[in-house]
Amino acid sequence: MRWISMSVCFLFLILGCGEFDEGLDDDFIEEALQGEAIPPEEINKNVILNEAPIMNIPKARVTIKLSWKQGYSSKKNSDSGVEGTNVDLDIHLVKKHSLEAPKYGYNPEEGVMFTRQLYSEIGFSPDDLDPQYYEEFFRHDDCSFADTGQATGIYDKDSSINWNAELFFDNRFGGDNFRKPEVIVFGKPDDPILEDQYLIVVNYITCSSTYYDGDRDTCSSEYDGEDQAYEVDVRMDIFVDGEIVPRPERNWRPADNFSDKSQNFKIHPGEIKVLGVIKWDNRMLDNSMHGGILSDAIVTDIDMPEYGIETNASEYKTCMFPEAHDYLVPIWDEEAYYEMVYLLENGECYLPKNSP
Repeated sequence: MRWISMSVCFLFLILGCGEFDEGLDDDFIEEALQGEAIPPEEINKNVILNEAPIMNIPKARVTIKLSWKQGYSSKKNSDSGVEGTNVDLDIHLVKKHSLEAPKYGYNPEEGVMFTRQLYSEIGFSPDDLDPQYYEEFFRHDDCSFADTGQATGIYDKDSSINWNAELFFDNRFGGDNFRKPEVIVFGKPDDPILEDQYLIVVNYITCSSTYYDGDRDTCSSEYDGEDQAYEVDVRMDIFVDGEIVPRPERNWRPADNFSDKSQNFKIHPGEIKVLGVIKWDNRMLDNSMHGGILSDAIVTDIDMPEYGIETNASEYKTCMFPEAHDYLVPIWDEEAYYEMVYLLENGECYLPKNSP
């Protein structure tokens, strides 16, 4: 994992599917807790629609959970040299209207992928950097592994996401059969969500096979064993005020349009998939979880122009290109995104095989 907050200990005591498992990897829990222990009876969990357990710590208006099947079951196994496969998927939440682009004159003003957090450990101050040459450190549009929204020490101010989103845990080792999710929490109670649209994107960034048998490359498209990891089974769960998406129509909020194809899909190494849009609207009465506060979300993978959502995530092509995280990717502008990819060596975009 690239970075981890202390609060991650709570997350991994709650499973992504099924009932609470008291036998969950004790070594992994201890590692996350850094030696602390939390008795199972003190774990706070809610069982919501379709009995999918989610965390209520930390509380947030929106919780986005990316889980997958293939890969190591723990970082300990990944680091120990035990045979297996590292499978690293990343979740991205990209704000449509950049807070920093107008300030520094950056183009596009729409949010881009792979912005970067400034860490005190890198050994120089933000005052030593020219914003015109280090754009990736001065705009913070993409809540992800590289721009976590977490405090970083002496350079806290403006060093990362400043719109109440946080990557709660970054899983680099594997999905453990959907049990070790990567999570973004969005809209903690003490800080409101900014009214805007937010793009949900997934990137299969790394697959590395550590089997000593030279013919057993689990990351290869030619390998067809049960432990293959070239084609990864993925699950995307989104919760708004504790209710799983898609939600039915309620009050002034329309029903979500988040299809099963966006919730359950397959992805291959290097691929970037756009899954949907979260529109936060402060004029819509929420689902009464917050006492009638005038705010709620619409979650959709299709365009809903009557509600100001012009982006049709379901029509985005799947793209792939080497070292994707080295570029500021104009993901909100579909045509500019494809144009950038095609200009890169070995960049390509295509419709998924199951698309019409």
